[in-house]
Amino acid sequence: MSNVEGVQSVDMITRTYQSITFTDANGDMFGYWTQMISFPNNSRIYDEWLNKPDDGIPENTAYVLAGTELSKKVAIGDNVTVTISFDQPKYRNATSFDLNLTIAGFAALTDEGYAYSTGDIYVLSPGNYINYKQDLLFIGYDSTLMKMWNSTLDSSTVDFVFSIHVNRKEIISPYNVQASINKLNQISDNIQKCVLDLSLTRFGVNNYVVNELSSYNYSFQNMLLSFVLVSFPIFFAAWYLGYTVSAVSFNIRRREIGLLSTKGLSSGQIQRLFLGEALVIGVIGGLFGIIGGLILNQYYAGAVNLNSLFSSGLLNPIVAVATIVFAVILAVTSVYWSSRRASRMPAIDALRDYMPPAKQNRKRFPIIALILGGYKIVIFLLGVNVSQLLNQWTYTYGNMFLSVAASGLIIFDTIMTYIGPLLFFWGFTALIIRDSTKFQAAATKIASTMGELGALAAKNVRRNPERLAAIAFLISLIIGLSVQVTVQTASQEDFVVRNVHNSVGADVSILVVNASRGQEILTNITKNVPGIRNASLEGTMTAMLTDRYSRMSVKAIDPEEWAASAYYEDSWFTGEFTVDQMMNELKISNNTIILERGVAKRYDLHLYDTMIVDFDSGARQLKIVGFFGPEPQETDNTDIIGRYYYSPFCSYIPQNLFNMTAGSEIFTMERSWSTRILLSLEPGVNGTEVATQIHDLGLEVYGIDSFDTQWQRSVNMDNLNTYSDLKNLELQNFGLIFAVLSASVGTALVAIVSLKERSREATLMSVRGLSYRQLVWMFLMESLAIITFAVILGIVVGMVIAYGSITTANVSISTYNLVTQRLFFPPGTLAVIGTYIALIYASTIGAILVMTSQYVTKLEKMVRTR
Repeated sequence: MSNVEGVQSVDMITRTYQSITFTDANGDMFGYWTQMISFPNNSRIYDEWLNKPDDGIPENTAYVLAGTELSKKVAIGDNVTVTISFDQPKYRNATSFDLNLTIAGFAALTDEGYAYSTGDIYVLSPGNYINYKQDLLFIGYDSTLMKMWNSTLDSSTVDFVFSIHVNRKEIISPYNVQASINKLNQISDNIQKCVLDLSLTRFGVNNYVVNELSSYNYSFQNMLLSFVLVSFPIFFAAWYLGYTVSAVSFNIRRREIGLLSTKGLSSGQIQRLFLGEALVIGVIGGLFGIIGGLILNQYYAGAVNLNSLFSSGLLNPIVAVATIVFAVILAVTSVYWSSRRASRMPAIDALRDYMPPAKQNRKRFPIIALILGGYKIVIFLLGVNVSQLLNQWTYTYGNMFLSVAASGLIIFDTIMTYIGPLLFFWGFTALIIRDSTKFQAAATKIASTMGELGALAAKNVRRNPERLAAIAFLISLIIGLSVQVTVQTASQEDFVVRNVHNSVGADVSILVVNASRGQEILTNITKNVPGIRNASLEGTMTAMLTDRYSRMSVKAIDPEEWAASAYYEDSWFTGEFTVDQMMNELKISNNTIILERGVAKRYDLHLYDTMIVDFDSGARQLKIVGFFGPEPQETDNTDIIGRYYYSPFCSYIPQNLFNMTAGSEIFTMERSWSTRILLSLEPGVNGTEVATQIHDLGLEVYGIDSFDTQWQRSVNMDNLNTYSDLKNLELQNFGLIFAVLSASVGTALVAIVSLKERSREATLMSVRGLSYRQLVWMFLMESLAIITFAVILGIVVGMVIAYGSITTANVSISTYNLVTQRLFFPPGTLAVIGTYIALIYASTIGAILVMTSQYVTKLEKMVRTR
């Protein structure tokens, strides 16, 4: 295997589980099942062995892993007997022989050495404070195992494990993960072929690097899909912005178009001239986009170095060409229709000062768009998960025709999820602002209350409703997207944080090895570790239900201590009482239970009913004082036969239901009992530091977990699920910034171009006596009324979409997850939305102030000249 191309090194280890017997210092005979391990003297495990023997492990001697239960029973110089059993001849009769070993010492291994020895790679996971180590017995590979192998052992007795290291620098590329996976799979295939050619031994290859890369690639593809979905409204806003600004710009260039027509240019030639301008702008924009993208990539990678901007592996010719082509397509398509309409303008109309009134627009398409978009808005408002609803419907009543129809409806609903809001905004603004005389009359009436300038502004609004409808559509779309993404981001972050907290169970949780020593370990922790506010024991076991087939998970708690230590949410508990009152009921009476809702529904149990629960230690009659968990769906959790019930949730009973005094045999009688310690910390205390202090105590625990540790793992990509969720949120917020900036720039550009178009009108008004302040007020009245309408529309629809998206997501996760999403409005969320809205207003107000100031300045210069 070392000669396979791409393999850097190969390490070997043997493992076998065998029975050992020995006599302790008191003369008592002990028997253990332990894992016996052997490896060559050049193994990397020796590098992780802190007190390794200089010349390897001598013949017929053994080292015991330090800190284990076995290490407490034996001493250096003791003799242990390993009874090795195997089938011989070949899987017919069991054969065994005894191997006598002398304990030569206790092996102190690093976590890496323990992981290599046992294959338990999870001890290397960041933040996993695992104290408990299984019993290990190390023997010499050449001195003991191989001599025994050649003389006695059967080939099936010992498992040979080869740890193969590949040349990662040459094989793995972060810029082409799939190609890296293909290379690693090829190496794996070559290794298998190599082993098969040399041996008939049964074997398998675990390709850990491919597993990690595949998981990463899956998360990356999800992020890429999120990027596409986020970028769609941004690119659409850019396209629509180009369309609107070009329409206004070509209107200003009417005289130029008329002169070109009189010079003999055809409409096709004029349009191609405009498209050529758009092509140049697209190329320039694509080049700036490439540079900006490279700078942003370096920024998010941690350092911006302009000297190496174009030398990084992030840029290749295909990406550069694709970016420029896309920019050109976006620019050309955005001006195509407006340039086509402008190029076909009659020369006599083009040379006029003002265009004649536009033809009445058709209402058919806005009505269709409003109906399609309105359907999805109503679905969001009702919080209906159409896909799940139709699947349940076809499952219950379905046939072939209904299944086909439901599939079509699901596809339609999925498409409407992404384009429905856009259609709604466009149809609504087109029908209300552009085509509704009632809306324009209402705007006139409202504006007239603000004086003569308000009435004049209202007349100007009615003069060009199509342009104002386009601005209202763009602003409402971006504000709606801003509200939706910002609220969903805050809610998703809240969901991820609560999910991590729930997975830990408290600020810090400790899983105890020996359940009977839980209270002793808890006392040790509270005495030696500062910063602990409350602590509680939580015992978990399974109990038989009355049908004698199904079992449910039960947690035995001290109600008062558990409520003060554990992480839970009030919505998880239902009934007539609050959570505090339920805990008080458990405290008052031992024969009470907070029953899991799925069990209650399956067996038709209600509040205050009594039920028989058959524990391993004996059956008990319990009174139901509340329920725990979400409402189960119609399809209950049963197996294929339909007899066995299972649930991912648990029920709660008071721990005093059992005899918990010292020396009690309850932990032996309840065979499935496991104990966990839950800690709540003082405000400001870091859970990772507390976990480290508990780890240093050297207690008999399987592992220590904390919320701070798990949250840090989520942020640092150690937990791909939550990491992907968080990065998707960052991606959406990042895209949202561009969307808002494009909307702000677009609003300002349209305002500037529109005011430039009315330069003669503004000059005449100034001559007639309107001051700078009056001009500004009139222009503001024209724009702010439409902007305010669009902002209100965007906020309302954005909130509806956010509510619908969260409610729909909860429908699909509430059956298997306690933590569900909720509308969450931290102060930062409201501040971000307010900033986006202020940016839209500021861009319009700034454009009006600048353009009006230019009008007044030009007029003053003309007066001074004359």
